[in-house]
Amino acid sequence: MPEVTPRIENAPPTAGTEPEPVVVPPRAPAKEEKTAPADTVVAPRPEAREIVKKSDDLMRGDTAQGIYIMEITTPSWTRTLELSVFSKGRDRVFIRILSPAKEADTGTLRLDNEMWNFLPRIEKVIKIPPSMMLQSWMGSDFANDDLVKENSIVEDYTHRIVAEETLNGHATYKIELIPKPGAAVIWGRLDYWIRRADFVPIRQDFYDERGRMVKRLDYSDIEQVSDRTVPRTWLMTNLLKDGKSTRIYLKDVVYNQPIDDNIFTLSNLKRLK
Repeated sequence: MPEVTPRIENAPPTAGTEPEPVVVPPRAPAKEEKTAPADTVVAPRPEAREIVKKSDDLMRGDTAQGIYIMEITTPSWTRTLELSVFSKGRDRVFIRILSPAKEADTGTLRLDNEMWNFLPRIEKVIKIPPSMMLQSWMGSDFANDDLVKENSIVEDYTHRIVAEETLNGHATYKIELIPKPGAAVIWGRLDYWIRRADFVPIRQDFYDERGRMVKRLDYSDIEQVSDRTVPRTWLMTNLLKDGKSTRIYLKDVVYNQPIDDNIFTLSNLKRLK
């Protein structure tokens, strides 16, 4: 920096004195103001409902079909089921057990707000009333509603972002879901962790109407499946029964491929091999 010579001004003289020089300090160079580049844009945080909807859409697709492996674990035994699963939109789901042989052809159908189970041993279709949507599906830790998704986590709940936190190495939104007044839902509250980068679900906690946390669903093995990135493994842990859990593995799944509407019929549900 070049040397700056102080500027000297003379003060007015007073009687009997010589004027004394007044030293005026040099002016400091003006500070350069830092501004953000013109093209820098901070994206607004999406609304809680939008986050939940994008995550739900990601997991559903317009259609989905594939083979799921369900492993049910208790302190005394483990049971494995192979399932053929079809879904279309938000109101049609068809599930058929492929193995083991003693349970093969057992099926579940959801159409709109109605659900049926087919029991091949007695060749009978049983309609599942709304009061049984909280009941276990085939002895697993997934309730009927968890699998066929009769209730909509988008439409039947209010949504609120309560935190942004890291969970299992993922930057997530933690969203609290509270049932809307009059909504016919089975849970008193849901806590949902959704990855901020791409809306992949990471965890879901389920609370009953008394505010008691009853089970937890953890998602893992996140990878490209068909046309999207989703978790292949879903682990539902029963928090009321020690040592009880159910794991679902997406063995072979494709999304957004045409599915014949005849799949989602009672006649198909009753069809035996």
